[in-house]
Amino acid sequence: MKLSKIFVLSLLLVGISLTVIFGVAAHGNQEAVDPEPLNVVTMPHDEQARALMSLATAFAPNTDKAQWIEFACAGMTKGGCDFFRDNQASAIWDGFARQSGVSSGGSLVETIAISNTAQFWRVHMIISTGSKEIRSDVHVLVERGTDGSWYLNRILYGPGIQPAWEE
Repeated sequence: MKLSKIFVLSLLLVGISLTVIFGVAAHGNQEAVDPEPLNVVTMPHDEQARALMSLATAFAPNTDKAQWIEFACAGMTKGGCDFFRDNQASAIWDGFARQSGVSSGGSLVETIAISNTAQFWRVHMIISTGSKEIRSDVHVLVERGTDGSWYLNRILYGPGIQPAWEE
């Protein structure tokens, strides 16, 4: 009689153990995520990003000139976009668009405050094509928008752009 109780208890323990093991295996890799914290996270705001992205885009023409100008103007002031389109885009397009795989990037190396809403920036740019790499300082004028971000107002000097003092 004692042996049968031990046998029943053993079977019961084995059954419970298997249920726990298979239950953990079936559901143990699932992770519950509470999305509420994502709604309260504050993303960092880079107030220079729009101007720098427009500058990088301006020196990396793609296969569609109108679309390239539109993308370059995304981080420019209205006056900056109009000036770029009317006076600088064709020179940059002619210099880089026929080359394959043009890309560019840069880093801000100098900032001179002109006023609370305007700054002069010197940006070290690297423009890469399939056949060469151009390293050049590019000088720009930026203006602070109402959202606190800086927007490109004028590219004063850079590859393919004749500076005003040489005109």
